[in-house]
Amino acid sequence: MHIASEVYDVPEALNAVKTADLVIALHGRRDGDDAKRTWMGGLDRDLSKHIGDMLQERGFPVLFAPPKFKGIHPNNICNRGTKKAGVQLEIPLSLREEFRRSPEREGTFVACLREAIASYLG
Repeated sequence: MHIASEVYDVPEALNAVKTADLVIALHGRRDGDDAKRTWMGGLDRDLSKHIGDMLQERGFPVLFAPPKFKGIHPNNICNRGTKKAGVQLEIPLSLREEFRRSPEREGTFVACLREAIASYLG
């Protein structure tokens, strides 16, 4: 079952993002034809590029123009913060399975996200 992000309407989540200056949504996707790369989307293209570049530097390949799950609909939860533009990461199943086997690899991914956000905010 897949719930499109633009129709996601959990009140607690919508309340949480409506006052946020920065919204980053982490999604899981099936591997499909691209089992290696995290797909970067959302309307905040600068932040998406910044995060994606840092992930790639740490050995996590990304795709900046994914074929679907682009996160560009204005009602997508990642785009409902104060800037009306956020970031959506679509993490492939194979990478999520790798995280279950290797918590330190998952820790590297999370640390990279945190560092990217912190450096973006200056």
